[in-house]
Amino acid sequence: MPRLDLTAQEGGALRDVAEGLADAGPSHTLDQRLEAIAVRAHELPTRVRAALTGFRLTGRPYGGLILSGLPIDQDLLGPTPTDDTSPRTRPNCVAPPPCCCWSARCWAVPSPSSRSARAS
Repeated sequence: MPRLDLTAQEGGALRDVAEGLADAGPSHTLDQRLEAIAVRAHELPTRVRAALTGFRLTGRPYGGLILSGLPIDQDLLGPTPTDDTSPRTRPNCVAPPPCCCWSARCWAVPSPSSRSARAS
């Protein structure tokens, strides 16, 4: 499966674009949000845009693309639930950032530094 390992700079750019889109809020129509995503996508680094465009045009193989190194705030995310009966400890669960929704079936893999911080 194709994989794009983001640099810290690329991950930061994705975060900035996603936060800008999230700040717009749900008051906009779907068409307005899709237009904003299409326009703001041009702010992404060239290598990321090239990988996402190539994926969109080819969908190889099987329509999957792994984006590794996305900035994940472990404190905001909270602990992984150990079962489905645990009470929710997160006050506001939110949808994935728009950058994860730009193309179908994008999967996020935390950066190695996120994994090691979580393990300690």
